[in-house]
Amino acid sequence: MKQKIKLGIVLGVEFVAIAVILILVFFAGKKTYTVTFDLNGGTLISGELVQSVPQGKNATPPTVAKDGCYLRSWSASHKQITHDVVIEAVWEWEIITTVGFKYSSTENSDYCIIEGSFDNLYGDVYVPTHHDNKKILGIADSVFANHDGITNIHMLDGILSIGDEAFRNCDNLVSVELPGTLKNLGTAAFEGCVKLEKVVFPDELTIIPERAFAGCTSLKEITVPASVKTISKDAFAGCTSLEKIVFETADVTEKDSVTGVISVVGIKGLENIESGAFSGCEHLLSVVLPSTVENIEELAFDNPLLTVYTSVPEEDVPEGWADNWHGESLVEWEFTAPDSADDEDTPKKRSWL
Repeated sequence: MKQKIKLGIVLGVEFVAIAVILILVFFAGKKTYTVTFDLNGGTLISGELVQSVPQGKNATPPTVAKDGCYLRSWSASHKQITHDVVIEAVWEWEIITTVGFKYSSTENSDYCIIEGSFDNLYGDVYVPTHHDNKKILGIADSVFANHDGITNIHMLDGILSIGDEAFRNCDNLVSVELPGTLKNLGTAAFEGCVKLEKVVFPDELTIIPERAFAGCTSLKEITVPASVKTISKDAFAGCTSLEKIVFETADVTEKDSVTGVISVVGIKGLENIESGAFSGCEHLLSVVLPSTVENIEELAFDNPLLTVYTSVPEEDVPEGWADNWHGESLVEWEFTAPDSADDEDTPKKRSWL
């Protein structure tokens, strides 16, 4: 009897030990993942944007808002998390102006493009991000061309491309919000928009194409983000009111895999300016070129009232700069940016080396 009791005690202890080990193994293997909620231009009302979530558990979406929009959905599931994930807010306009647009399907049935529009569109035009539960990828060629009634174009993130001459000769278009996701802008997309005063370029754009804003005679100021590598032929030709151009640059960093130290290894910014890019910009008096420019074609600038400032010595002009790249414009060689640009006589600049 005593032996049976001893055996029972031993087995009981072994069972408890095994159970404890299994529990420890289970919790040791239970990972925690990071869930990041990207507001995509929205505003946080309450909740946490970055959450540590145990494997298999649910994250809690924050409460968010965006002017003029409602939250259509989140870009990925926040339930039963099994890996690190970034979940982006998907917004839609509260004023849905799908009436007046014509849509075309793509090879993938989950996507479509705007291929046409009614002639009587006017006022503020809101381009949606979805149509019949299909994601809108882009705007085809000439969709809004010659629409005199349109005054403002609003586009949320999601649009990847705008076709050739998409908004050409929209005579009363004053402003346009290009989506932050835009990667491709078509030739002459906004050519001849004579009342266009403001345009903001997204950080995904790499090329401002040929004649994209030619003849936009009301455009006064542009900021070219560091993502743009090329300003194409005649891109801003005939922008007679253009007074200021800001070329942004950005540091290229590298993280040491051992020490974790982040260091600056280079700089990115504009690299190519093609012929006639800023020809006929008669109110443009000064331009500071970023040091990243490698190629400038003939007559990229050609205005006798303009002074182009560059840090390059005249005797060390890069091979990619054409002999007559500046036309009748003056050139200030070996220009060094001062510590402050508060002086009205100092050309305005930003983030260049």
